[in-house]
Amino acid sequence: MKLLDLPPEMFQRIVHVLVQQTEPQGAWKLRGVCRTFAAEIEYDIFAMQTQDAFASDPSRLFMRKHLWRYLFYRTKSILDADATVPDIINATISYLQGYGSEGSNQTSDQLREALCKAVGHTVSMQHLGFKLGDWSPYEMYETHTILPSWHLKLPGDSELMLPHCKLAMAAATGNMALSKDVLSGKPRVNPFEITIFGNAVTNSFEFDHPAIFDAIAAHVEELAQQSGRYLGSYTFRWEDNLKEAMRTASISWIRRIIEFVGKPFFMYSSGSFQTLLHRAIIRCNSQTAITFLDATNTTTTRLRLDAYVFKYACKHHSTDVVMRLLNISYHGANSLWRNSSPLTIAVNFGTADTVTAILDAGAVVDGIASRLYDEGSKYRTKVVPIEEAMKRGNRDIIQILLSRGAKVEGLEVANRKKAVYNLLRDAKMKETGKHVPTYSEKYSKVKQQDPAPVHRFQRSPAPTPARQGSDLNM
Repeated sequence: MKLLDLPPEMFQRIVHVLVQQTEPQGAWKLRGVCRTFAAEIEYDIFAMQTQDAFASDPSRLFMRKHLWRYLFYRTKSILDADATVPDIINATISYLQGYGSEGSNQTSDQLREALCKAVGHTVSMQHLGFKLGDWSPYEMYETHTILPSWHLKLPGDSELMLPHCKLAMAAATGNMALSKDVLSGKPRVNPFEITIFGNAVTNSFEFDHPAIFDAIAAHVEELAQQSGRYLGSYTFRWEDNLKEAMRTASISWIRRIIEFVGKPFFMYSSGSFQTLLHRAIIRCNSQTAITFLDATNTTTTRLRLDAYVFKYACKHHSTDVVMRLLNISYHGANSLWRNSSPLTIAVNFGTADTVTAILDAGAVVDGIASRLYDEGSKYRTKVVPIEEAMKRGNRDIIQILLSRGAKVEGLEVANRKKAVYNLLRDAKMKETGKHVPTYSEKYSKVKQQDPAPVHRFQRSPAPTPARQGSDLNM
C-alpha cells in the first residue's frame, strides 16, 4: 500500500515520526517526492515541531533561513513560541484589513505571508522564545538582532503605532492608500528607519511595489531639500537590492534604484558602484549591463575601467557594451594598461565590428607609446595592434587595420598562413614600392634533414679492456 492511500491521520503521524528521526533540515530535502508530501512536511516542521527539534546547530541554521515560515504557522498556533511577535502580526493583519479597499481585497494568508517575510528579515530567534545558549555568536551575526522595546508595540492604538512602522507594513503588503496617508502626514516620516517590519524602502523593492517606491523616493527628495542635508542609512541595503535586480535582469528596478541612489541628497560610496560594474559585465547579459552603465552615467559617480572587465566585455558582450565602457574611461579609446590597450584587447578577443567601433572612437591604429616603463626596460615601449593581429591570423581584422593605414614596414608574419602573408606582402609593396618575395619563393625551399639528435645523457661506450702481455707485465 502506498503512503497516499493511507488515512490522513495515519499519513500525518508517519510524516511526524519521519521529521523527528531525520531532523528538520533532513526532512526538508524530501519535499520533492510529491506536492502532498511537500505540503505535509512543511506543515509538520513549522507547525507541529517544538523548539527542541531545532536544538542542533544545523537545525538552527535551517530555522534562520526559513524563519518566516515558522512565524506564518505560529501566528495561527502559538505552541511553545513567545506570543509577542505573533500577536503583533495578527493585530497588524486586522488593522490592514480595515484600512482601505486594498487591505480588504487581500486574504488573511496573503497579508500574513507578506508580514511574516518582512518580520523574518528583521527579528531574530531570540524574539520567538528560542534559548541562545552557546549559539549566541551566530545569533548576533544577524543585522538587527536586538530591537528597541518601543518597536514591539501592538499597532491597534494610533498613539503606539509609529508612522515609519505603518509605512514599512504598507510597503510590504502593497497598501498604497496607507502609504500616501503616512507620507503626507506630519511629522515627516523617515522611510529608512528600521522597525519590526524592516524599512519601507527595502520592503517596496523586495515585495515588488514600484509605485510605493516612487512615492517614497519623491518624499525623501522633498525631505532632503527642506532639511538641506544628506540622507541615507545603512538600513537601506541598496547594494544587495541592486544585485538582486541585476540577477533577475529586472531592467526597471535597476534604473529605479540607481536613479534613487544617485540623487545629490543620498550618501553612498563610489567603491560600491565599482564592484557592481564588475558584476554587471561578468555575471549579467548585455541588456542588463547596458542598463546599468546608462543609469550610472546619469549620476555623479566616476567609474574606473580596468583591462579585465574590458577583455571580458570584448569576448562575451555586444559592441554597445564595449562602447559604453570606453565612455567611462578617462582616456577613452586610447587608454593604456601595462602593455595592452582597448584596440589590442579587441584585436585579440573581440570581433571585427568591435575593432571597427574602437577605431571610429579615435583609437590610434599604430598603437600608443607606453608611459609606464622606460625604453631600457624589458617590457615593450609601444603596443602595436597589427602585430597582435598577425599573431592571431584573423584576416578580417588585419584588413580593417590595413585599410585604416597601419604601418607594416619591418613586420614579419608570426605564422606560415599563406593568406596572412599575402596581405602583409601587398601592404609592404604598396608602402615601400619594393619587391617582396612571394609565399612560394620564401617557403618553397625544403630544409635539409637534420641528423638524429644525440641524447645529452647518453652513456659513452665502455673502454676496450687491456690485452694480456702489455708493457706493464714486461
